[in-house]
Amino acid sequence: MAMVYDEARSMTILIGGMNAERAMNGKTWGWDVTTWRELSATGPSPRIGSGIAYDAARRDVVLFGGTGSSFTHTGDTWLWNGRAWREAKVAGPSARGMGYMAFDRSRGVTVLFGGRFKFPEDAADTWEWNGSSWRRVP
Repeated sequence: MAMVYDEARSMTILIGGMNAERAMNGKTWGWDVTTWRELSATGPSPRIGSGIAYDAARRDVVLFGGTGSSFTHTGDTWLWNGRAWREAKVAGPSARGMGYMAFDRSRGVTVLFGGRFKFPEDAADTWEWNGSSWRRVP
């Protein structure tokens, strides 16, 4: 699963996860401090271990990659605007799970670091999302 606080909508967003039977889901849930409610059943394919961050400059939640139901990594970028997910079909980081993401307010970019390609191969690269494209940075 992946979880992040969506400032624009004052809500914690949770997507994906796995139940006790190891079945994955792709549902999106929101927590408004009093109630969990399902926000969407469509969007990214079911997965775990996605990188996720809130992009304050564009008021979107950005989700990258993760590990899908066949336990293969994904390399897709998705944006949540509070109503629906939209896939940003752009080139970028290689497929991976367990990447770390955060928004850099001073520069207005979302940063992705590392992740796992496959055991025991870990990524040690850094990428920036500017709202329309990914760029690898040293």
